[in-house]
Amino acid sequence: MVPTVDPPRGRGVPIGGVVVAGVGVASFALAGVFAGLAQGAREGCTLDGATDTLRCPTPALVTQAERGRGYTVAANAFIVGGARATVGGGVWIAVSMLSRGAPGRARAAHRRAAGARWSARGLRWRRRLRATPARWADH
Repeated sequence: MVPTVDPPRGRGVPIGGVVVAGVGVASFALAGVFAGLAQGAREGCTLDGATDTLRCPTPALVTQAERGRGYTVAANAFIVGGARATVGGGVWIAVSMLSRGAPGRARAAHRRAAGARWSARGLRWRRRLRATPARWADH
């Protein structure tokens, strides 16, 4: 009889989930940097509340304010991407941690009972003879 061995299981937080969540947090930091750059690019200009437009006294400040629009778009993109990555990494970690409990051990026990074994080529199923010599003697 070939002994059954379960595949090795990790014991901690999944690295992939931590990396994805970390990228999300870094994206939030970059969003803050770009928001600061956008705010700095608008210095010297005034916002007209009635028409929601920037009024700049010199052409150089107009060019600088237009560059600030690009920074605003980048900040918004990093906020959205950071939120998605942080939530995705958190879900990955939560699902991974919850699936390592009793159901995982129950699946492993079921595999052993059904005749599954792990080999270098993956999961292999084998047939077990359910008959025992004592049963053979009765027939």
